[in-house]
Amino acid sequence: VYRYARGLHVRARFEEAVTLYASAASLCSRRGEWKDVHAHALCNWGLVEHAETENFTRAHELYREALEVDGGHVATLCNLARLLDGGNTQTWSTYVSTRWTNCLDANAAEGLYRAALKIAPNHVPTLTNYAYFLENTRESFDEARVMYIKGMELEPNNTILLRNYAGFLCNVEEPYDDDTLMPVHFNTTCNAKGNFDPLTGLPIDPVVDRPVDRARAIYGRVLDLEPPGGGVDPRTGIPVPDYKY
Repeated sequence: VYRYARGLHVRARFEEAVTLYASAASLCSRRGEWKDVHAHALCNWGLVEHAETENFTRAHELYREALEVDGGHVATLCNLARLLDGGNTQTWSTYVSTRWTNCLDANAAEGLYRAALKIAPNHVPTLTNYAYFLENTRESFDEARVMYIKGMELEPNNTILLRNYAGFLCNVEEPYDDDTLMPVHFNTTCNAKGNFDPLTGLPIDPVVDRPVDRARAIYGRVLDLEPPGGGVDPRTGIPVPDYKY
């Protein structure tokens, strides 16, 4: 039942997946068996409520229930942390409209991320989301960089991770001029050589290895790996579902 539910989840048949996740969880609870499957079902059911229906209160309940079944379930620790960290700006309007902003807890989120990585140091979804949290919530850029790089070493073709790291390069590593709001190399390079892309304002022949150019290369790689219309929901940074668990 759980495997069929997960297959429906991957194919974006969310209502059917939820029905079967609920059935799997109920069966496991009645039998008192299959602890791992029980936690998986509750975790992925919570993920649908979290990332698809944006019913954050219900997602929180399901994640907590999964952790009651298995307190060391890494995917649930990661997903619950993501729910509590408030870092997903694409759903911020929903956070506000549902008053979920009152439930955000950065310290609790960080504790959950750390707990997940203590159990599974190479769990890439946790590395990805924790890096994003460190970058945007804590502004701990050195730590975020370490997490991004470790994740890419483990899964060099993970497009969510690559996309987030490209954003990190643009937003953090690339120095900007406060007055012109342009990369600091824009004036020195483009004015001297008159050689820049009129659409992006970026030098065509940069004189230095700039983070924004590395970011552009990474975005190109993401498009090669995952053409527009591919299987990743652009609204969230959350893997759907966490197939490893």
